[in-house]
Amino acid sequence: MTRAQTEQSPRAAAPTGTRTRIGVTVSDMSSLIAQGKEGMAAYAAERAIDLVWQSAGGRGDVQESQVEQLIEEGVDAIVVAPAVADSLGPQLTAAADRDIPVIAVNTGLSDPSGLAATVLPDDIGAGEEQMKLMAGKLGGQGAIVILKGSPGSTAERERTRGIENVLANYPGITVLAAKTANWHRDDAAAAMREWLSAHGDRIDGVVAQNDDMGLGAVQALEEAGRSVPVVGIDGIADGLRAVQTGHFIGTFLQHGRVELAAGLAVAARIARGEQAQRAYTYTMPAVTRGNVAGVLDHVVTEKDRFLQQIATLTDQNLRTGDLANESPRRRWINSDWLGNFLLRHSMVLVMLLVIAYFSYRSYRFSTLDNWLTIALAAAPFALIALGQTLVILTGGIDLSVGSVIAVSAMTSAATIKAHPDQLVLAVLVALASGLLAGAVNGFLVARVNVPPFIATLGMLTAGSGLAYVIGDGAPINGLPPSFGKIANSTLFGIQAPVLVMIAGVAVFAVVMSRTSYGMRIYAVGGNRTAAELAGVKSRRVLFSVYVISGLLAGMSGVLLASRVISGPPNLGSGYELDAIAAVVIGGASLMGGRGSIWGTILGLFLIQTLNNGLDILTVPAYWQQVIKGVLIAAAVAVDVWATKRRAA
Repeated sequence: MTRAQTEQSPRAAAPTGTRTRIGVTVSDMSSLIAQGKEGMAAYAAERAIDLVWQSAGGRGDVQESQVEQLIEEGVDAIVVAPAVADSLGPQLTAAADRDIPVIAVNTGLSDPSGLAATVLPDDIGAGEEQMKLMAGKLGGQGAIVILKGSPGSTAERERTRGIENVLANYPGITVLAAKTANWHRDDAAAAMREWLSAHGDRIDGVVAQNDDMGLGAVQALEEAGRSVPVVGIDGIADGLRAVQTGHFIGTFLQHGRVELAAGLAVAARIARGEQAQRAYTYTMPAVTRGNVAGVLDHVVTEKDRFLQQIATLTDQNLRTGDLANESPRRRWINSDWLGNFLLRHSMVLVMLLVIAYFSYRSYRFSTLDNWLTIALAAAPFALIALGQTLVILTGGIDLSVGSVIAVSAMTSAATIKAHPDQLVLAVLVALASGLLAGAVNGFLVARVNVPPFIATLGMLTAGSGLAYVIGDGAPINGLPPSFGKIANSTLFGIQAPVLVMIAGVAVFAVVMSRTSYGMRIYAVGGNRTAAELAGVKSRRVLFSVYVISGLLAGMSGVLLASRVISGPPNLGSGYELDAIAAVVIGGASLMGGRGSIWGTILGLFLIQTLNNGLDILTVPAYWQQVIKGVLIAAAVAVDVWATKRRAA
């Protein structure tokens, strides 16, 4: 057995503070991993990291021993590029017992539950994109052959899935043959020779799951005097040159230096107790003849210059989430503390300007009583906005909360009218109504795969009608005075809805920033496929956020009904739009994966402050809508601009 060699990276001058010692064990020294070693070494030298590097030579048992050795040495973290997908289970447990985080890069594990984080390529996306490129080249008609990687590996499985996803949309393209070539050039050349002998001129294109196999196909084609389109993945030096010469129609860049440096950076963050995501995704950009020259500079001709800036680039990419970006950008106002403060708190600045304006126009605006009025008006919206935040963070939307408020209000009112002494029962019925509606939404979205917009729009329509059915088309009045105690009781002069809002904000702020559940929500919204590869049960997460949203809408409904001591069937109409606006104004992305509880609350109070201030100034209702729309759009524009400048 060939023993893997361990080597220490060159030490940079130690900055103030403790250096971090990170062990790395990789499957083998492929061209991509060799690139990654260079990227890791360059990052380590710039960021006070002592790097212990090992290669398993393609053997899972050797890699298991290497991980055990690193654990015994007491490294601060371990980065592993797995040699075998269904391995390292006992080693991950041992590392966890020693509080040593393990981060997987480049290749995933079948059971990733013991991993602290993953930095993985989007192999499904790469397979889809390379097949789309080939389909476009063939005009949607023709016969292809497919060269596959090692069977059972994550990359082979996911890239095959991506290819098949696209082929399902192109019935005019047939697959003559598909064969495993184990990522190797020679195996691919041998397979291509067999296919040329068997199929001859019927072969119209070659889809290779990596560049090395694509180059083997090119070799066999040239020997036979044939030329057909070939597409690869990885963007190794020879593959890029094949794109430049026209032997490949394209490839998809998986730059080992960039990807593995990102894995090391994540490991260092976790080892130092800094915040990091559970799952990062490297999305491979397309390389064609139009952009191959610039990519060749980074990968081959200007490699040393590129490595000099890889530490800055990697940290930037982790901030933006675009791990494949290879263009370091200068941060705006890098040394100006005030400028950075304003960029990070642009929404706070807008809020302060609005407050200053209304305070100047009316002394009534800045009184304590008025601020309590604003808080009381905001409380029901805050509850549904909290639920909406969770839903939007997963990339969904809940249009049904307004009608759920109405149904919950009507059911609680009907219950307390029928049973005047059962106040708790009335509250529980309202909460159960909201929970049931959320569960239906969650089932449709998570299990049936109905788009969130359609599922919740259906619930909005059904709920609006049901609210009128419960009251026979009229409000439910004549409720006992005790029902009003739910929302109108006070503590230290603060009304119950405001106290409920404060408690809700505190709980969800902790949940989203301090718990694994919060991290799973962000992971599903950021990249559902990568989250699932990291062990996140995305269907459960999706189901749960809609249940929570429905439950909070039910709570809001009973508070609103209690305030007016009646059950209006149109209660909550349009509330969903203000809740969505609050979340988006607060900095959340409707695509998912970005946003915060505090941002939502800031957005909500901006809306409520506008409502209150414009009422005090007796601005006509129609002008209020115009002014609110313009200011809300401006606030979002400022936040988007600031976000882009921060990324730059």
